[in-house]
Amino acid sequence: LEIDGCSSDIHTKLNDAMLANQPLHIRHALCDNVTSWSKTITKYSSSQAPVVAMAFDSGTDGAEPIYAAPMNLGQFLSGTLSKGELPYGSNTSFYLLLTDRQRVDKHSAGTLADPNAQATAEPGPVSDMLMSASRALDSLSTGLSTAWSSIRLGDTYRYPTHVDCYENILLQLHGAKNVSLFSPDAVRYLQPDLNHKHWPRANQADLLRAQRFAVSLTLYPGDAVYIPLLWPHNVQTADWSISANRYFRLDDDTLWRHYTDERKSLAWLLYERLSGDLVC
Repeated sequence: LEIDGCSSDIHTKLNDAMLANQPLHIRHALCDNVTSWSKTITKYSSSQAPVVAMAFDSGTDGAEPIYAAPMNLGQFLSGTLSKGELPYGSNTSFYLLLTDRQRVDKHSAGTLADPNAQATAEPGPVSDMLMSASRALDSLSTGLSTAWSSIRLGDTYRYPTHVDCYENILLQLHGAKNVSLFSPDAVRYLQPDLNHKHWPRANQADLLRAQRFAVSLTLYPGDAVYIPLLWPHNVQTADWSISANRYFRLDDDTLWRHYTDERKSLAWLLYERLSGDLVC
């Protein structure tokens, strides 16, 4: 389903999409009130603030190791880090994750789930960017509680198919991003790896079969997409991209467990039973 944010009641449509457990593509989600992030990139392109980028293999849609790539913010934004210095050479994709996840999950600080916890907690360009992105997301609230917010920056990267165990709204702030979403029934072909960020363990033949369950869309600055709980997805950019996202859940853990379980299809339940563990 696609709507225009300037002429639709976004909150009603979002809640309807959540009840139906179906994606929602929101064109002009900010109704053309989009801040130019090009100036932000230029402003901080010489910043010496230390950050940790994520480096992974862009040539494989699967459970490959992720490496921490320490650098300064200016290096990342100006693209001066040679790909030869990164673990997968010319196939290396790297992006910068800034998040306030440590607000609700202190154990995530310093891990790959929140590698820049220290920088986002201190005054400076890193925390400024995260706060600006978070403010942009405020108009896209839901009936659920906010788990946490994040901003993702990268130049020409492809992030593998994965599952987020939360309701998710992704807002494009700069550049274009292609998003492919898979219905939950595709889980048997994608075979998410519980030990590698839920990236696929499937062989190439099964990954191709999973495409039958996929829909794709392109986000431009100011566009957003609601990614339902349990919907695997991947993203790809052909140039510089900055996106913000916010995860939502219920505060009560028991209710959230019920909420999640009620959205599992028979294919999902069977995959979890055969895997011997819960994906979400």
